[in-house]
Amino acid sequence: MRKILIASHGKYADGVKSATSIIIGNKENVHYLNAYVSEESVKDQMDSFFKDVNDNDEVIILTDIYGGSVNQNVFPYLKRKNVYIISGFNLAIVLEILLLSTDEEVSLNQLRCIVEEGKKQILFVNDYFEENSKIDDFDI
Repeated sequence: MRKILIASHGKYADGVKSATSIIIGNKENVHYLNAYVSEESVKDQMDSFFKDVNDNDEVIILTDIYGGSVNQNVFPYLKRKNVYIISGFNLAIVLEILLLSTDEEVSLNQLRCIVEEGKKQILFVNDYFEENSKIDDFDI
């Protein structure tokens, strides 16, 4: 079974949950970890999540900041089979991950492509518009 963990500082993960539920509805295999909003440590929250993970489960973890404390608490789980971590996610990446077919295992190539496509969603629109307004006739 595929399990997805969206882990962030503060309530960013809850915000992602709100946005994705509006767009694609709630998914049972998705878990949200909001760090530093309760007395429970990030390590304890991670340990709690992984208690329900079997050796045959596939786990995709999305963290907000590479090298941040939430991300650092995920690193030890890379030793486990079928654990994949994507750091610095955006909503486009989350949606792609949530919409992956659960009929087959995810491939490393699929995850790499999702990350690359997600990067393309980040742009400075002023410059993009300036460059493309010369080509297209946009009305503002």
